[in-house]
Amino acid sequence: GAFELEGKTVKINSPIDALNYGIGLLPEDRQTQGLINELPIYQNVSSADIDKFVKGGKINVEAEVKNAIELCQKIQLKAKDISAPPSSLSGGNQQKV
Repeated sequence: GAFELEGKTVKINSPIDALNYGIGLLPEDRQTQGLINELPIYQNVSSADIDKFVKGGKINVEAEVKNAIELCQKIQLKAKDISAPPSSLSGGNQQKV
């Protein structure tokens, strides 16, 4: 849908669109509603936009990781290794994922 942000009508079609407008979602329980703890940080970060990395039924992992690195920098995520599970992050950094 569309809504007004700072006096302008904006339309959000994807979580990435929301992020570009500085909008995020903080679920009540990030461990069960916001994170997939069985997957690495980079897959959690890119999961909302995974269609962008799939061709012929295969995921382009290199492109997915590159995108995740860019997003992690954009949201100032402090992670030593984005291949680690989200549980390796502090609570504040888990919220960013």
